[in-house]
Amino acid sequence: MAGLRRYLAMRFLYLAITFFIVISFNFFLFHILPGDPARMLVPRGGVGGGNESLLNIIKEHWGLDKPLHEQYVRFLVQVVQGDLGISMTYRPGRDVEDIILRALPLTLLLAGAGTLLAIWAGFRLGVISAVRLGRPSDTSITLSSLVFYSVPTFVLAIFLLTFLATRRYFSFFPIQGAQSPLPPEAWTIAWLGDILWHAALPLSVYVLGYFAEFSLIMRNSLVDVYTEDYILTARAKGLSGREVLRRHAVPNARLPLVTVVAFSIGWILSGDIVIQEIFSYPGLGYTTWEAIAMRDYTLLQGVFLISAAVMLVANFSADILYRYLDPRVRQ
Repeated sequence: MAGLRRYLAMRFLYLAITFFIVISFNFFLFHILPGDPARMLVPRGGVGGGNESLLNIIKEHWGLDKPLHEQYVRFLVQVVQGDLGISMTYRPGRDVEDIILRALPLTLLLAGAGTLLAIWAGFRLGVISAVRLGRPSDTSITLSSLVFYSVPTFVLAIFLLTFLATRRYFSFFPIQGAQSPLPPEAWTIAWLGDILWHAALPLSVYVLGYFAEFSLIMRNSLVDVYTEDYILTARAKGLSGREVLRRHAVPNARLPLVTVVAFSIGWILSGDIVIQEIFSYPGLGYTTWEAIAMRDYTLLQGVFLISAAVMLVANFSADILYRYLDPRVRQ
């Protein structure tokens, strides 16, 4: 028990130090980017005294006229207080927390469900491929996994969008958005069906684009495990192939997959910028893209900070899970 407490204390310490480094990097990264967010709010045309005065007022209002170290201290204080700031250009005057919370449900629907489906499909296909090593099913699964792993997600998205959402071919699915222009009444079966209908294509791209990584890792890990002596011993004891797979092979082969799963779950809140931009799907990925285009540093800092925090927590959880899955870590 003392060893577990010491292990958890060290992991929490590493987590706190890493989070502080991430916060600092998050601040300085967006302040060295080219462009001036205040200029995005100044009316176009002319550089007269009126515009320059307005520019100075905006900088003073947002604290952009202060020295960099003062802005940094102010940012740290806001983070400690749980205040992510106010949007500068994307939704001027609105809290960053409100903007993120509005995009969060759609992000969880798309990236969350897509990640879980990709993990499940990749795990199952990887096991099937390893168990039937050298057979046609193994060849087809491995080949399809390599193809989808190699194809960029934006190519896959454009392909599905072209052939399944345009009138030239088969316009089965909507071409953009998360809801119809005149959506049904909220929280009804028709409303839920409309949301799922709009999420079908981007969700398919997400699953097809990411299942291959889990499939290939699980297959290769399971193939290596099948060569170990304890697998031969288990078979010599008379265990069936299913029992060997369930009780000995899979529990050891899934360990390399834990890290990849934790990394993927950590990226759920960041969404997928490319997929959401192509489908104009208003999740956090699309919001991030719009914030980049409009130089909304406050919103970008908030999104990246939350994404980094979720990633750190996911990796921390993977470290704790490893302690229970792998006896060697407990030693």
